[in-house]
Amino acid sequence: MKSIKTIALTTSVLVATTAFNPMAFAKSAHTNSEYVEDVSLSMKGSLLNMVELKNMSSSKLISKVNIQPTDTVMNIPLKGFIQCIKDKKVGFEKARMFFGTAHLQGNSIVPVNATYQHSYHPTFKVWTGLFGGWIAEAGNSTPFEVPLAKIKNGDPSIRFDPVEEFNKKLAAHVNGGGTKLEFLQNDQIFSVERPITLAAYCSKGPIPKGGYATTMVPISIKFKGDPNLVKASPKPASPNNLAAKFSLTEAKVSPHVKNYVGKCPANLGFRVTLEAQGKGVVKYRMVNEVGAKGPINTVNFSNGGVKLIDFSKHIKEPAAGNLNKFAIHSGQNSGGINKFKKAPGDKKQGSWKVEIVEPAKSTSAESFYSWECKSTPKFNGATTLKQAPQKTPLNKIQAVPVNPKPTLKLKMAQPAN
Repeated sequence: MKSIKTIALTTSVLVATTAFNPMAFAKSAHTNSEYVEDVSLSMKGSLLNMVELKNMSSSKLISKVNIQPTDTVMNIPLKGFIQCIKDKKVGFEKARMFFGTAHLQGNSIVPVNATYQHSYHPTFKVWTGLFGGWIAEAGNSTPFEVPLAKIKNGDPSIRFDPVEEFNKKLAAHVNGGGTKLEFLQNDQIFSVERPITLAAYCSKGPIPKGGYATTMVPISIKFKGDPNLVKASPKPASPNNLAAKFSLTEAKVSPHVKNYVGKCPANLGFRVTLEAQGKGVVKYRMVNEVGAKGPINTVNFSNGGVKLIDFSKHIKEPAAGNLNKFAIHSGQNSGGINKFKKAPGDKKQGSWKVEIVEPAKSTSAESFYSWECKSTPKFNGATTLKQAPQKTPLNKIQAVPVNPKPTLKLKMAQPAN
């Protein structure tokens, strides 16, 4: 039978939690009362805290995908240990495990930010006297069983919802230029960390006094991809029309740097993502936060796929007393423009939308960004500024300035079916 390594837990993982190599952890933080000598946690094996996700839908359409965990309970194989002080009148009383954090309040351990708690029997060690010495009784015969339904609500740093974490990874993949279909077709595995606390008590007569140890535990999420998933059911080809109808399936814009802080003037970079099916032409233009529209640009698709177009916007500090048409100033005004809230100090904000002219009129979601100009230090010294993205003017995408009160306003249109 294979031996199982025991590794201690800590508040920070020392190696990547997505690797399947044994991980090393330092001793966890703990606080003890006068009856408790030590409380600690350890874990058997590596990446055993695994939650598996599965598409529960029988359909192969990504619009019908239903990602859910295969089990309702997560078993965390923690091993708790408590040692009472060297006093034969002091014995082990009880222990409790929290999914979250706790602290010592008087003689008791109370949760600070915990979503679930349950009784737990750790290994304990007590002093029986000069002739008997220390005696330890083994515990930890069962893992810490945590119902997933009990821990999916609460503070973001404490709650754990595997579907929510999966959707975050999916959104990050799409925002980085990938597609939802590609993500769901491939296996995915990643990890998050959540705090676990062991609270244990030793007693002297009727008075129990506690100690606790809190540690960050890695929890892995695994998803089995389905390469047979498709975006839409293929339409049967008619004798008179064997070529698939051209359609634009996605259009979006995202900033290279969402919140720029650095030297000005600078060129802020942006990326337009267009995804289509079939052969055809897409005509689009950019619309900024005040409704100013750029020139119409044309992109040709020979056989569907994804097209990425990068462009940049030149920013500089507005002259004193002048209005920067592409920025929202905090100033003395109240309210905002186009749903922008007032920005503190000299921070400025803007946004872009992609307006599709052909093959069917539609407008993408509004993508926000901000910038803050930092002046050069008067004296030479160490400083760190973000490097502005290189200006890559493709298709000559520029925003067309308008009057402070533009007469042409953009109307949000729903994408055509």
